[in-house]
Amino acid sequence: MLISLLKNFFKAGIDNELVWLAESYIYIKGKEVDKAVLSLSKLEHSRYLSSKEKQLVAEAKKEIENRNSDAALNFVTDKIVMYKLGMNYTMSYVDEIQWLKLLEKTQVGRELLDRFKEIEAGFIKAKKYISIDELSRNSKALIKDYTG
Repeated sequence: MLISLLKNFFKAGIDNELVWLAESYIYIKGKEVDKAVLSLSKLEHSRYLSSKEKQLVAEAKKEIENRNSDAALNFVTDKIVMYKLGMNYTMSYVDEIQWLKLLEKTQVGRELLDRFKEIEAGFIKAKKYISIDELSRNSKALIKDYTG
């Protein structure tokens, strides 16, 4: 769905932060690191992002460039990074540019909003399992189970 949405944006000549964020997600998911970094670089230089958001994008770029492509938690951390970027950007400027109202008027827009809700729900679920405290507790319990 996201790929077809991007194709429609490209056909319409839309090249903005939402497109760059979606591109980044697709490229990260497809392990196309160079393309993901290029999209994140565009996002990092956006005039609409705050310095805090630009720092988050820079950190995401660094993480993507340096990560182990076979690491087990990449899919979770990738979604969390993209969620943070997407939600920070969207929520920061939604009132200013009235995207929600525009998106709600079209089927594709409603699908995109539904996808953001799904990602948010996944993030909330994943967040409780990947906190340092939770990982520490689980690893201690696992070690205890195996060592007696």
